[in-house]
Amino acid sequence: MCKSKFSIGICLTFVILIFTFPNISAAEIKVYDDTNQYLGILLDMEGQTTLTVFIPSINVAYRVEKWKLEDPDSCTINEILIFESNDCSGIPYTSGPFPYVLNLAIPPYDGYYIADSNRGKLFAPKSQLLCDPMTGSVVCRQTPEMPSTLFYEAKEIQLPFTTPISLPVRFDNVAGTSEFYVIPVKKK
Repeated sequence: MCKSKFSIGICLTFVILIFTFPNISAAEIKVYDDTNQYLGILLDMEGQTTLTVFIPSINVAYRVEKWKLEDPDSCTINEILIFESNDCSGIPYTSGPFPYVLNLAIPPYDGYYIADSNRGKLFAPKSQLLCDPMTGSVVCRQTPEMPSTLFYEAKEIQLPFTTPISLPVRFDNVAGTSEFYVIPVKKK
């Protein structure tokens, strides 16, 4: 690729540029809440209502949703726990080994859970505890006949910050410069 003197010069210039200028794609943005509580590293942001942070101390991602902060006892259709029993009793399972925090408001599973990737089990689910989108209440429903699928135990965890998170959030870059960005969120 770099065989002629001209192309060697271009290749050397390119290599110098790579090592001289900071790599923008490797930038990290720290996220803090309104009380200056460190939440994690920004992974994604959806408009002014939702952001996802990576929490290095527990090696998981956490989704901060404005509506959930305003109504912490509400449940969503995405919050589903799966059981081997017909009546939602026994060990709760979830469908993926993703390092993602499930913020549950499903009694008796109020709290924060992750799928324990070390505790997978192959079985045909018989019931699921989920949020009824029509009423906003938690219901236990028997699942339709399904083939055996790999599920993971839902393991309760402690977040390294207190909840509910206080809005608005603030960003800081990893280099620690004094540039801060505040995203105001209108409260009802």
